[in-house]
Amino acid sequence: RPFLRFVKNSQRKQASHHVQYYTSLCHQRLWQISHNQRDLKKSFRHWQEYLNQTNPQEKTGSPFAAFRENAKVYYHQTQRRMKKESLIL
Repeated sequence: RPFLRFVKNSQRKQASHHVQYYTSLCHQRLWQISHNQRDLKKSFRHWQEYLNQTNPQEKTGSPFAAFRENAKVYYHQTQRRMKKESLIL
């Protein structure tokens, strides 16, 4: 990702994680404000990608584990709404 080019290699994993999480969160907030199906689909896709790319085996108490638990809540929220609007089966 070009926006991480100045991040030290030792901090790259955390920086990449934060960029992905907060990008997903921005799409979530945008959908909550707009109630637009396009924004809902983007939010759902971003949370899905985030959860697929993060380690589900993170230690409890780890900052990454807390982010992942929050992401699950947002993912399930968008998933329920997608089902309600018949956008997914």
